[in-house]
Amino acid sequence: MSEKNGFLNWLGLKSIPDWGKSKTLGVFIGFALMCLAFVTLLIGLFAIFGLSKALYLYAAGGDQAKDASEAIRNIGLLVVALVALPFTIYRLKLTTEQNRHNEDVMFNEKLNDANNDLHARYQTSEKQEDRYVDVWKDDIIRRNGAIDRLEALAIERPAMAPRIARMLCVYLREMTRDYPAEKMPQGLEGFELRKWANDLEVKRSDMETAAQVLGRLHEQTKVPATELAIDLTGVNLQAMQLDGLNFEHAKMNNSALDGAKILFANFTRAQLNYATLVNASLHRAKLVEAEMRSATLDGANLMGVSLEAADLGYASFNEKTDLRAVHATGATLRSVNLKDVPNLGDLVTSAFGDATVMLPDDIKPLVKDKWPTSALNYKEYLKEWALFKKDPDAYIPPQLRKE
Repeated sequence: MSEKNGFLNWLGLKSIPDWGKSKTLGVFIGFALMCLAFVTLLIGLFAIFGLSKALYLYAAGGDQAKDASEAIRNIGLLVVALVALPFTIYRLKLTTEQNRHNEDVMFNEKLNDANNDLHARYQTSEKQEDRYVDVWKDDIIRRNGAIDRLEALAIERPAMAPRIARMLCVYLREMTRDYPAEKMPQGLEGFELRKWANDLEVKRSDMETAAQVLGRLHEQTKVPATELAIDLTGVNLQAMQLDGLNFEHAKMNNSALDGAKILFANFTRAQLNYATLVNASLHRAKLVEAEMRSATLDGANLMGVSLEAADLGYASFNEKTDLRAVHATGATLRSVNLKDVPNLGDLVTSAFGDATVMLPDDIKPLVKDKWPTSALNYKEYLKEWALFKKDPDAYIPPQLRKE
């Protein structure tokens, strides 16, 4: 550290204080320290003076000798206290640091215990053909308890919440390898498609518990969603109960949310590219600025959903997708087929698209003078979409502009 930016200079001890700048706090602390040193010096001088006077009276004898003896004792105690003061402060500092260290050790032990239980297994016997064999099975009850303890530890120390979030994300991604999402059979439509999604079940309760804890961490710890950095890429979340949870800024590309209950959930700026949400319930969920390119939304309940500035390019919709009362100002619909989708009024009158969007004939007049009438290349499309998002009401498509 240079002399110019040294600690003593910050305290104002090597420069004339400039009260008009941000050094005020440092100068104040420096002034307080100088006052403390001055007071300590005065106390020492008074102690020396008192001790000298007491010794004189004690040597003189008489009635004042008793009082002088008591004064000598008191002054001696004061001097001892002053000498011991720095050592007492240092001892308190060491005690505080030791207590903090002990707390850190105990917290890490609890964290390691919970992490170990996150992979708990138990041994049991199973009959196979004509004999019993020992097999190992996942202890789902202990794993659920471990996930609950991890949530409590994150609340106890919010600074550890990102680390705990990473542990749970890794757990879900690894468990998805053993318990992958159900693939939708080819050719399902209408009632059969809805029945398939409704019949989906959560494969593991501990996976659902982990997902729910991740969705609560932001509210419980107040740690920004960007710092939690939730990454559920490719995770099986089918049929899970995720109502009202917060997955802001989460990476959920290729995740499976078919049949999931995510009403009132927050997916602001989340990445849901190529995610499947067949027959998912997203009633009044927040998907503001979410990336949902090539997402499958067949049969999804999007009633009242906030889709402002969301990217729905190449997304899949069908006749069972519910788009009533959606809020989609500034959203993009590039290359989306909406021909069979009902209740499109709220969506197309507030979102942006071009000639690549396939619309029913009765809806086309709603966007005739609002969207470009030609199929724009990718670069041109992004440019026009940016202009549209700035002020959708004032946007003029290229074919109507006066060059």
